[in-house]
Amino acid sequence: MILLSNAVVGSTLATPTIPRRTLLVSSAAGSLVLLVGCTTNTNTPPGPSGSGTPSDDDAVRSQRVATETALIAAYDRVIGTQTSGVDGLRLFRAHHVAHLKALNPRTDPTGTASIAAPTSPSPRGTNDVAALAGLRKLESQAASSAVDLCVSAGNVELVEVLTQIGASDAAHAALLSGRGTPG
Repeated sequence: MILLSNAVVGSTLATPTIPRRTLLVSSAAGSLVLLVGCTTNTNTPPGPSGSGTPSDDDAVRSQRVATETALIAAYDRVIGTQTSGVDGLRLFRAHHVAHLKALNPRTDPTGTASIAAPTSPSPRGTNDVAALAGLRKLESQAASSAVDLCVSAGNVELVEVLTQIGASDAAHAALLSGRGTPG
């Protein structure tokens, strides 16, 4: 065992590094999933003795749908003005469309492309850095909001969806901050 560990320590293989923020976000998301999994009782019916009511879940779902719709609109505005990285931004936008579908599987969110048609588009390339910073801020706020909404939700499946959406938003924010390229 000692020889094996010395061989590993002495080897010249490069080990991949993970940015601290990515590690922290992943740890936080994992902790939230464990916390929710350990504290939510799926056998208890919603109501006074349960963790939430169907109307609470509807309110949580409506809040998150509004957030996702606003994020899609923000991406549409920025995509219309960017000179580079548009493919990555389109991918992030597609993630938010998928989030809408996950929040309400009975609807077809593909029509959301028209919700943010800019009335007066900015010239291409105007203030790319500020636009990306704005998206990063929105994604960070959305990730934080998802955590808050998890506390209010009573339905385990809704909490799981919100957790996954929040992790996606946190990843988008990290990538938009320059810790990688979105496209």
